[in-house]
Amino acid sequence: MIELTVENIDGNKRLDVFLSEKLSEFSRAKIQESIKNGFVLVNNKKVSKVSDLSKVMNVLLFEPKDVMLFRGSPKERRNFLDINLSKQFPIYLEYMLRYEKALKQRNEILKSGKIDPELLATCTELMVKYAGPIINYRAMFVKDINDILIKI
Repeated sequence: MIELTVENIDGNKRLDVFLSEKLSEFSRAKIQESIKNGFVLVNNKKVSKVSDLSKVMNVLLFEPKDVMLFRGSPKERRNFLDINLSKQFPIYLEYMLRYEKALKQRNEILKSGKIDPELLATCTELMVKYAGPIINYRAMFVKDINDILIKI
């Protein structure tokens, strides 16, 4: 058994990437297998996927590199929001996964030579259904962060 105590966590990294950097004697494939088989514990609780981390810890860390949130691309800002909201609200991750699945299916339909209008409409409806809560969670998060930053 290997015990690893971590003080600073980079919330933007996948669990397997993070662990492979800390445990260089193991391949990332071996670490991924260990995570999948439930051999990785966080606070004595099994973690089989990264989204499980939100059930055992919640970390929001601003570092100097995070200045890119203000200067970087919208994609970087959305990524920051998505990671932090997924940690706080596991249902947000579900909305994101379902939205991305519907988006992928919709794009595949549009790229195909033969477009089924009903299938396209269904995918679009699903995207709209999941986009609403995603937007609401993001707006709430930005408001909460702004309320904190105003005090500084």
